[in-house]
Amino acid sequence: MSALVLDAGAFVAVDRGDRAMVARLRVARIAGLERRTTGVVVAQVWRDPGGGQADLARLLGAVAGRPGGALTREVRQELVARQLRRHLPPADRGRTVRAVDIGCGQGTQAIRLAAAGYQVTGVDPSAELLAAAGRVAAAETDATTWRLTWEQAALVDPSS
Repeated sequence: MSALVLDAGAFVAVDRGDRAMVARLRVARIAGLERRTTGVVVAQVWRDPGGGQADLARLLGAVAGRPGGALTREVRQELVARQLRRHLPPADRGRTVRAVDIGCGQGTQAIRLAAAGYQVTGVDPSAELLAAAGRVAAAETDATTWRLTWEQAALVDPSS
């Protein structure tokens, strides 16, 4: 079974009424993709100090010494990775499990998933971030890089 794992960007887009994201989710449902998310995904929206995750923003900022610091990123990425491991079906030999990382940025989670055996497509609007993801992925094993595909695409419909 394949799953579509929704990240914070997907939720923000749906919350803003982005018709393109809603349509993509509908297509995923019709295609039989199981739609999953993690409890940590909501915490990724912590960048809004006035938002619902403001307490987490302050905690991570204090731990790292400054919001967006290296330790903050590492803590957040590890929390997301742990949640994904709990919610995704196992990537067994002989069975392809596909994942789409929408808003993959620098590709941290996509690369981790590919290294764990998932066939992953990372999607992001930024050519620069996708290039950075490709450079990081190039240092991985051939088996990992073979499981990765990068796609540049708008995540939000500019007309909505």
